[in-house]
Amino acid sequence: SQAYKTTVGANYSLIGNYIYNNAEALPAQTSTELMILSAYLNKDYDRKHWLVRAQLLVQKASNDNYIHLPAFAGYVSMNYRTIVSKVLYTQFGVDARYNSAFYADAYEPATARYYLQNEQRIGNFPFVDLHANLKLKRTRFFFVLMNAASGLAGNNYYVAPDYAYYRRTYRIGIAWSFYD
Repeated sequence: SQAYKTTVGANYSLIGNYIYNNAEALPAQTSTELMILSAYLNKDYDRKHWLVRAQLLVQKASNDNYIHLPAFAGYVSMNYRTIVSKVLYTQFGVDARYNSAFYADAYEPATARYYLQNEQRIGNFPFVDLHANLKLKRTRFFFVLMNAASGLAGNNYYVAPDYAYYRRTYRIGIAWSFYD
């Protein structure tokens, strides 16, 4: 619905002869068909100063022996925008991501490939980023506090088994556009 800035949908995928990397990190191929069902909801709220975007996803694979997916994933972004003295564009916001715990694929650096593993579950914790942007003509100043929830919900932040996500950290910078 464009009037409500909302998208609702469902996907059905049927994959034959699926090629994957097995638990020994060797290429393998399924002899059966793999079915993936998913449903999603996207909602945007855009008013004079506020921009809020929410996305929800629910998914399920027919056979967990070949592909591992989180059952639930969500994303929320809230931003406040305003103009100061008619020249300084400002934006302050927070982004939050979450997915349910699942057996994520492990990474093999020697081959630069991901492969199936059934030993370590990752997920079930929020990723929260805070940001501020200030734009004056062609110059933009920014500040980002990444993974702000680190330590508040435990220290089990991993993007892949044995590959930790960074702890709470910040980035500041300037972006300056030059024209000919």
